Amino acid sequence: MLRSREPSAEERDGSPDSSSRLAPRAVLVQTVVALTFVAAVPAAGGLLSGLVSGGRWPFVVGTYPRLAELFTLSVAAVALAALGRRRSAAAAGLLALLAASTVVLALTRALPDPQAAAGPDRLRVAVFNTGWRNDDVPAIAGALRAAEPDVAILPESRDVVAGLSAALPGWVRLGAREAGAAWPPPVVFARQRLPARAIELNGTRQALQVTVPLGALTVELFAAHPLPPVTRRWAKAHDAAFAALTAAVAAQRGPVVLAGDLNATPWTPTLQRIMEAAGLTGATVQGTFELPVLGPSLDHVLHSEELVTVSRALGPFAGSDHRLLVVELAPATEPKTP
Repeated sequence: MLRSREPSAEERDGSPDSSSRLAPRAVLVQTVVALTFVAAVPAAGGLLSGLVSGGRWPFVVGTYPRLAELFTLSVAAVALAALGRRRSAAAAGLLALLAASTVVLALTRALPDPQAAAGPDRLRVAVFNTGWRNDDVPAIAGALRAAEPDVAILPESRDVVAGLSAALPGWVRLGAREAGAAWPPPVVFARQRLPARAIELNGTRQALQVTVPLGALTVELFAAHPLPPVTRRWAKAHDAAFAALTAAVAAQRGPVVLAGDLNATPWTPTLQRIMEAAGLTGATVQGTFELPVLGPSLDHVLHSEELVTVSRALGPFAGSDHRLLVVELAPATEPKTP
């Protein structure tokens, strides 16, 4: 004869059993997993679409947040592994390794090498998109003075040119004031008067070509600010501008610098193509836009192999959504023979 079980003290008191005590933890785990996937899936999609797009819009936008993609996928892999989601963790980990490999490759191609400099001659180039809504002239001028550039390229700075000219006595604005174009070249200041001329970029924004003496060398510096490929029309203009820049830079027979807010990262096909076609190096890997560390790397000072990067540093935002970039260049110990 079966005997009925007496209820326990916990049951008589209405206390929850062990399974109900685990319920809040299970909900927390499921929530963390869901949030992890919400962050990881777009990062994975951006990484893969950027790698295979070939620069086609809109997938090219996936090449911009590479550092954020790497960070998100790495955190997702660790979180999923800690929660026992092994397959998902492995997938996120593999994608994180893929993203990391592209970042490491870009870094190895851009490391400063002061030992490769020949002699004491230096050229300091600053790039600072001051932001079209930023009218903090004292902060902008202070950041530029601290950077001590020989040439400063200032996209989106037409509204503060007059204030900067007054705040930076002795600095010379190069090129035509407006050049009569709907999209004139970036504002460029130098510490001395230098020959400069505007060049057309297939009907898009103009660039400014500046001739800069550097010891025994004559450097042709191209200051540019192509449109970002965030819409179909702007993507076409972006590609057209880079095609024109590639032709202009590759035609030079001496040392060349291409600098500015290029609206492209080291992983954007347009930047990769011009670096390969014109033999340029020195792309910035650190984030220069919006976020201090994980933002897109849009601002660059690229150079041909007759030159070497001695140092590269990021300055303040100074009221802008871009950080100031300053790169010091020098003649290479073994310059290329034209």
